[in-house]
Amino acid sequence: MEREEELHEAFLSSSHDDESSHVTESRLEELGMGSAVETLCGQAYGANKHEMLGVYMQRAIIVLVVTGIPLTVAYIFCEPILLLLGEPPELASVATVFVYGLIPQIFGYAVNFPIQKFLQAQSVVAPSTYI
Repeated sequence: MEREEELHEAFLSSSHDDESSHVTESRLEELGMGSAVETLCGQAYGANKHEMLGVYMQRAIIVLVVTGIPLTVAYIFCEPILLLLGEPPELASVATVFVYGLIPQIFGYAVNFPIQKFLQAQSVVAPSTYI
């Protein structure tokens, strides 16, 4: 029991330090798509093709939500994957609880990033500032 508490405390204390690497590793597709949307929307806005702004944003949201599904499946099966990779059962159990809390973020970011880039391409930055 004492070993489990130590492991849990160590995991929680390191989760804050690892948060930036988590965002970098699991959000690459959102960041990549966000960069693509920013470029496409900026070009469409500059060329006065305003109808394409919404099209690019909607396509990006659809692609990100669809690509978020396999990531969600990987998160759901986090514990067996970690056990298969040889991690201790205690660590796999605690990591699973942490990862389950991240699943809603996948889809939140899938909608947020394209909308944010859509607005930034039009020089509307106040909503991003407040969020």
